[in-house]
Amino acid sequence: MTQYIVRRFLQAIPVVLIVSFLIFILINMAPGDPLARLQNPGISKEDIQQRYEQLGLNDPVLVRYGRWLGDFVQGDLGYSMGSSHKPVSEMIGERIVPTLYLTLGSLLLSIIVAIPIGIISATRQYSIFDYIATIGAFVGVSVPNFFFGLLLLFIFSLKFPIFPSGGFTKAVGVNNFWTHLHHAILPILTLGLARVASMTRYMRSSMLEVIKEDYIRTARAKGLSERVVIYKHALRNALIPVITLIGLSIPMIFSGAVITEQVFSWPGMGKLLISSVWKRNYTVMMGIDVIMCVLVYVGNFAADVLYVVVDPRIRYD
Repeated sequence: MTQYIVRRFLQAIPVVLIVSFLIFILINMAPGDPLARLQNPGISKEDIQQRYEQLGLNDPVLVRYGRWLGDFVQGDLGYSMGSSHKPVSEMIGERIVPTLYLTLGSLLLSIIVAIPIGIISATRQYSIFDYIATIGAFVGVSVPNFFFGLLLLFIFSLKFPIFPSGGFTKAVGVNNFWTHLHHAILPILTLGLARVASMTRYMRSSMLEVIKEDYIRTARAKGLSERVVIYKHALRNALIPVITLIGLSIPMIFSGAVITEQVFSWPGMGKLLISSVWKRNYTVMMGIDVIMCVLVYVGNFAADVLYVVVDPRIRYD
């Protein structure tokens, strides 16, 4: 297992290099100019040209990528091309905590809700509960995040003002974990809806396939209780496809948070990414996109490790 972990870590290096290079090329090929805001009569062309030189935007793309890569290897994501000129790592650090509230909260919600519903739906196939769960899963997958978010805002912020309509903190008063959680309830529900629906369908279909296997019949023939058969023998194998989905959900939830953060005015990485795209802030876009790339790799790696946890028969040589 140790050799496998080391090998996967070494494989990550060329993957991140190739993906970062492609992202850098695509970002710089996109139309737009990060210094377009400076093009007004109050600023001379010489000043704008000097700013281009300071940012290295006149250099060839490969030279600029080499410079960015050299800084990235040292843990430096560069500086924002916006007016603040703040370090990109600092800007992302300010947004990572609100984003973690959404992503981890929605992922935890989907695991807690979807897995039990999927198990009960499979073990009680064609029951009323199964029909309700199946229809609910299809609705959850079909409803767009922004529509569900607006619906929650209308009900729980406008009609019944139980939760705040946006933001991460209160304007006045003490802000602590519970304050942030209170603000995060509606965004977490919005972001977790599609995950719950999708994971429920995967859990149901996987459990239905496993409980028809011969070893499950053998376990029942030995006189084991149905609870032991389902939760000790069937659940582990049924979780393998769901673990894959959970691993892939980590970067997908980060990307899905872009829309949710816009609806709830949430100061997370998704909102920062949208802002950097509109302003052609190349360095911020690169920093966030590379983090997404790393998350995809980490999600897949975590899923591979969890396979061994739920099924000891799996070994990596």
